[in-house]
Amino acid sequence: MYNKVVMEEKVRLSYLFDMYGNLLKPAQRDLFERFVFYDFSLSEIADEEGTSRQAVHEKIKRIVASLENYEDGLLLLEKDERIKDIVSDIRENLAGACGLDKDRVDMLLESLLEVL
Repeated sequence: MYNKVVMEEKVRLSYLFDMYGNLLKPAQRDLFERFVFYDFSLSEIADEEGTSRQAVHEKIKRIVASLENYEDGLLLLEKDERIKDIVSDIRENLAGACGLDKDRVDMLLESLLEVL
């Protein structure tokens, strides 16, 4: 169960990073990428940076807090998830109800998601 929770949190952090990563400083982006995307341990990062594991942990906590603060204010991730849910609902209901070509509906909805 623990690994599933950790993985779900890493996925959420990845989405937040996709939305707001450009708002971080380059050093923050690099640290976040090593920890989340490349799965470096705190000790490995600390060794590379010549600092303590605790210092790396604190930096990562501040980065995550920044990403969460951006989401709290802008709600881009929440809106993205709502849009995807709506598009999925449209996909499931539109083609059959209107007699439309399902492949054409899928293509149009995917195009809409790319624009959004």
